[in-house]
Amino acid sequence: MKNIFKYSFDDEPVNKFSYDFINKKLEICFSGYYENESLIEKPCVFVIQNWQEAKCKVGDEEKYYSLNNQLGIINIILQMKLKKNILIMLVNTLDNRYLELYFKEAELSLE
Repeated sequence: MKNIFKYSFDDEPVNKFSYDFINKKLEICFSGYYENESLIEKPCVFVIQNWQEAKCKVGDEEKYYSLNNQLGIINIILQMKLKKNILIMLVNTLDNRYLELYFKEAELSLE
């Protein structure tokens, strides 16, 4: 799949993870990222915030659940795609679950 983002986190383990469910903000910290297929070895924070809707599903399940009920500590981002203002991420968690995260109309930034 072609990467439509200006950046990616291929094979970059998460250093720190923060989820503020009241203010709808998720921060994922890395020691580096890829830009135009070049590794930038600089600490960064991938921020997802102010979404209209957030859901999560575990493994191959069909049903999405509330993000608050299923989200674990993210270990690595395996895939990100954007479809009609919906960010879909496949992640692996520290407890070795594979989750598909769904964020509708979220603000995305790399700080």
